[in-house]
Amino acid sequence: MADSFYGKEVFMKKKAMAWLLAAALVFSAVPVHAETVPETPTAENVSEEAGSGEETSVSGNSSGDDGSDSTGEPDNPSGDDTGNTSVSGNSSDDTGTEEDFVPVVRIGDVEYRTLAEALEHVPSDGSETAVTLLADQEAPGFTPAPGVNLVLDLNSHALTINSAEDTESGIELVAGARAVIKNGTVLAGEAPILIRSFGELTLEDVTLDASGSQSCGCVIQSKSGTCDVLGTTSIIAQEGQTALEICQTSAEGAAVKINTAGKINGSIGFIYEEEAPQEVTSATLIVENMHFTGSFAVDTDNFGSDQISISGGLYSKEFPAEYLGEGLELIANTDAETSADYPFAVDKIYRFMINNSTSGQKFATLQEAVDAVAQSSSYSKYIYMIGDAEGAGVALPENLRLYLYLQDHTYTITDEAGQEGPAGFTVPTGSYLYVGNGRIVSESSSPEPVFCSRSSNGLSFYNISVDASASGTDSVIEMYAGTVSLGGYNDGLIFEA
Repeated sequence: MADSFYGKEVFMKKKAMAWLLAAALVFSAVPVHAETVPETPTAENVSEEAGSGEETSVSGNSSGDDGSDSTGEPDNPSGDDTGNTSVSGNSSDDTGTEEDFVPVVRIGDVEYRTLAEALEHVPSDGSETAVTLLADQEAPGFTPAPGVNLVLDLNSHALTINSAEDTESGIELVAGARAVIKNGTVLAGEAPILIRSFGELTLEDVTLDASGSQSCGCVIQSKSGTCDVLGTTSIIAQEGQTALEICQTSAEGAAVKINTAGKINGSIGFIYEEEAPQEVTSATLIVENMHFTGSFAVDTDNFGSDQISISGGLYSKEFPAEYLGEGLELIANTDAETSADYPFAVDKIYRFMINNSTSGQKFATLQEAVDAVAQSSSYSKYIYMIGDAEGAGVALPENLRLYLYLQDHTYTITDEAGQEGPAGFTVPTGSYLYVGNGRIVSESSSPEPVFCSRSSNGLSFYNISVDASASGTDSVIEMYAGTVSLGGYNDGLIFEA
């Protein structure tokens, strides 16, 4: 009985151990979770894999308390090397799957994708704002609002402009707006007028080029306000088209100033529009320098020559002399490098030459010539007239011995604004004046004599005619000292008071 019981007991113990072992194996294979109920998915813990398009797992559902996921690797909610998280804004993700941000314009330290986007950030409170191009580009036209003070720095790049919305111009500068365009090239695209301005426009070291456009008939149309063309700016119109149009549309008109070493190809026109007040013609053009291939198209019925003043530059064609500033003339261009394209040049009217009658130094006025010879160390000084001239005469400095050869020309004495002393020729103590071979005419209203000498050296005239019949003088010659010498032949010496 004992043996039987012992055997049954051993059997039961072995069976119990087997169950325990099996249970242990089963439980060891089942993971133990801190939470048994999954979290509800949210927008914050769900992301789409950017590289594969597969959805990522809900964060927190399979991670333990230690922050690891079901694989035992750390969670990466901010993105990983597989590009699961895209980055919005002006940059791409690590894999470059987003379109790269390429800035083409800058305002200060802020960069923009397009010129149009940058211009939206230009204030209209009058503060100067510099917009700088970073690359060549094509852009739609634009219209700066009143109060905008824009400096568009092309930064050596090319900007192609098409028409602005609801206008026929590429750049429409309204009244009250200011713009400086500089340092590069603006190309005319589809715009019939590249720039139309009612405001304050400055072009500096920039090329406005419409030569390749089939649409652009006018490069700049200045309707009112001001337009300054400076530095090395060039304005290139398509052949036969207009480079610059100056309009009279309001009481103020447009005021254009050109002082550039660049080229202007195309006509320059003055346009008087019907809505302009008939009694107002205040539009003006001042040219100090330009290389001009074209012609002036002026509505002479409404614009006077006094509204155009040209004082310098090179020209492919002649133009009316009345457009020239005082004391200037259009002469043959003798420069070998430029004369083929520009046969004409504007220069001072030189009427006097010193020391030599053919190759001496030239001067525009008698006073300038006298001041120059007075510096010479030679005993006697010589001035030669090389063309008819007028002026207030001259008062010689003391101890100057001067020979004035008129060379068959006429010197007319006039009343000049701001002149010092009476009109005419004055010879002070120690000086001497010889006048020969020409004609002196006095139109001065002064009662002072045409010639007045206070020098013991006196005056000499040879083959000279002096006509003071239209003047206010009381006498032609007054001598306070010395003598007067008169010489000539065949009635070559005539004095008429």
